[in-house]
Amino acid sequence: QATKGDSDKNAVVGDIINPSYFTLAYRFYDFERNVWDDRAVGGDMPGMFYGQGFIDLSKYVYVNYSDIAKNDGLWADVPTGRAITLENLPGSDPHVVDSNAIGYENQAVLAYVVDFDNNLSTTVDREIFLQLYSFEEEKFYPPIRLTDDMTGQYCLEFISAGENVYLYYLSDGDIQSIDIGYILEEGLLKYELEGEIEGTFDQVYVLNKLKGVYKSPETVVHHSYDVVEDGAGNEIVVNEIPIDEFMVKSDYNSIYVAWVQGDYTYKEGIKPGSQEASLPENQYKENHIYAAKKNINEERAVWTDSVKITEGRGANYNDIDFEIISEDMLRIVFVKGFSTLKTLGDQQISVEDINNRALMTADYDVKERNTTIEIKPVYVQKPGYIVPVDIKIHNNSLSELSNITYEVWQVSDKVTEIAEQGELQLRGGEKKDISIMWQSPDILIDTTLKVVVKDGDEILCSDEHKIITQSTIDVVVAYADFVGRNQIIVSGVAVNNGNIQADEATILAEFSGNEVGSVKIGKLAIGETKEFMLMAEIDSEMFESNVNDDGSVKAVMELSVHSKTGKGIELSIERYADAQDVEIINNIKSFTLKSNDIEIKEQVSIRRGTEINIEPYITFLDTSDNTRVVFESSNDDVADISASGKLMAKSTGRAVVTAYLMPKINDIVLSQNNFTKVDDFETLAEEAIKTKSFVVNVTRPGSDSNDKDDFGEP
Repeated sequence: QATKGDSDKNAVVGDIINPSYFTLAYRFYDFERNVWDDRAVGGDMPGMFYGQGFIDLSKYVYVNYSDIAKNDGLWADVPTGRAITLENLPGSDPHVVDSNAIGYENQAVLAYVVDFDNNLSTTVDREIFLQLYSFEEEKFYPPIRLTDDMTGQYCLEFISAGENVYLYYLSDGDIQSIDIGYILEEGLLKYELEGEIEGTFDQVYVLNKLKGVYKSPETVVHHSYDVVEDGAGNEIVVNEIPIDEFMVKSDYNSIYVAWVQGDYTYKEGIKPGSQEASLPENQYKENHIYAAKKNINEERAVWTDSVKITEGRGANYNDIDFEIISEDMLRIVFVKGFSTLKTLGDQQISVEDINNRALMTADYDVKERNTTIEIKPVYVQKPGYIVPVDIKIHNNSLSELSNITYEVWQVSDKVTEIAEQGELQLRGGEKKDISIMWQSPDILIDTTLKVVVKDGDEILCSDEHKIITQSTIDVVVAYADFVGRNQIIVSGVAVNNGNIQADEATILAEFSGNEVGSVKIGKLAIGETKEFMLMAEIDSEMFESNVNDDGSVKAVMELSVHSKTGKGIELSIERYADAQDVEIINNIKSFTLKSNDIEIKEQVSIRRGTEINIEPYITFLDTSDNTRVVFESSNDDVADISASGKLMAKSTGRAVVTAYLMPKINDIVLSQNNFTKVDDFETLAEEAIKTKSFVVNVTRPGSDSNDKDDFGEP
């Protein structure tokens, strides 16, 4: 609506008459007769159709500023008259998709959005045009192109704020505004163009983009999105949620804008960004109402930050409107729905339940204070260290918080003392980070930091954080040596890098997350180091073998050595067999164990004190024999076996005897006076070994009814 001050006429912009044309309809209201005037005034078409006039938007004022444009798109100089022409609107078939109007002094100000290609499925080609109607001259001036950024403008809203006029609109999902009052007072240049009839001239206005004069649109609210790095390290925008509806109102002191913003929240215990959070059944699709405020009576007024004014898990607020019912009270009308799961194909997605909606209203107190504060987790490496303490404070209301104070208190060893204090000033919606340096006490156990925000003696919000204390046992040195085929000994050094004493530290050796050995090393004071040694049980399946091109084999086992609380060391334990070793073992046709020509089965029973000979029987694919046999007992106290295979039953119990068939020792180490053969029994890869094992049960003499040895024969 556009008003001419004290005149008896109002100009009202109507709907688009025909989508096939870039035309707007208008008519006037006669306040003297209290009727719509059926005599259309002005426009390019006859006054017909019940008093409606029509505005032909086929041409607009074009400025050729190629000679005066700067890098930022502004002008270095004012264009000459030769640079100003009337041109057809850009595009093949422009289409008006939105319009609005308002009065300013003796003019009606029309704004409309033109879709250049008439393809309503694309929006980036939508730009705003401004057109003025002079009540005094009773004529329309040609349209002025107001935006030229190809981001897609829509949802035009004019607002009178004090003595000024603003145009608000959506651009690329953001809420923006243009100071129309400034444009009309200082931001237009007037030119005269030669008319279609010889000797006549048409007056036109041009938007002044002279550097230092032009005021670019102000972004009132940015839509929400996240910026993350992709696999190549490039920053990309994700979770983008553009704003698609808003309302703006004003009183004598302030301008308020309210909008709906989409979001996803998650069920209890679901961490945002986790794999579980990506599952629709763990999500709530939400739309909440946000607001921002600007005081128009301040010389350098700025907008508040966005403030979320509704809550509710799974709630969806839409179709909002509001009124300013008092100086600091907003009444908001909205439709409220809730989130539900919908099956789409074989997936469930979170959507709004459009069948469960209610029309509701709520009052919002602008001056109500709502403040939160949080101390981020603090870790002190050592008692007495000076460390940063990071604090986050958020003003969740539209009103400014000025001259408020914050205090940081330390509670340690039953003594409370102030660590830091200061003053704060927060505009509406503002988030602020505070960082202080804090010297930790000598005793960290049960030490707590507490922060309080106050307005005078009134506490607005508070938070407290118990200092993280733990003994952190880091393994700084570790190495491993084989002890036979089935054990390794792990040695190393551990240090307490925590901030409290460790009462009982334990060092673990793990393979694929499974413990294979451990040792307790007792107490460790802060900073103390201590050596450790442990035995770990291993087997051949823990090694991963790789056959090289030359036929040799390298087998590797990865072992993790660490404590329960600190950093550890990863050890790679290797075994190796050359191609000749592998060939020797592959030449074996059969391998059995006998005693007195009786083949030994999986278990044998012998009486304590008995001695028997274990004899290997080997056949080969050819006549060569380059092998040796190494015997090993799992418990020498029960059954002891010599290098030659003599087995002695020493005490009652059970033991496992293993015979390892492997290549003879070929490697030697030469010294000045002699040579030494290198025994690779412990380090030989499994591909160059054959094994036979059996269980020995040692019994007491006379305990068996037959009172004889049993070699497992059926």
